[in-house]
Amino acid sequence: MEATLARATAPAADALGGLKSPMPPMPPASDLRPGDTRRLAAAAAAAAGLDESSTLSDSATRLLEELIRIPGIERFGGTRLRDLDRSGPRSLRVLWGAAREELSSRYGEVTIGTLLDAYTKGEQDTAGR
Repeated sequence: MEATLARATAPAADALGGLKSPMPPMPPASDLRPGDTRRLAAAAAAAAGLDESSTLSDSATRLLEELIRIPGIERFGGTRLRDLDRSGPRSLRVLWGAAREELSSRYGEVTIGTLLDAYTKGEQDTAGR
């Protein structure tokens, strides 16, 4: 090995193209996967004047509008949204499954009845104006 090192010559300064090391530069490190668009989506939401709380409220409103369409939804008023992962009628589980990622942290412990009450109260406030 020493004989090989003795015969090896260092490249000329101009051969490195202005670099100080024969090693290529390290690629930038990132905590995002390639193609991850979370930052782009967050910037677009901020540009539209939405923050996390308004987006969640809009998502919850859309979920409630779908829940209200289910006949007899009042029977499940005491059911927490997070419990819909393992119980409840299929239509409720499907709706929650579609919205779970956006809503579970904020609304997972809330009951369907509480959400229905808040939604109907909001509609009455809007109609009274």
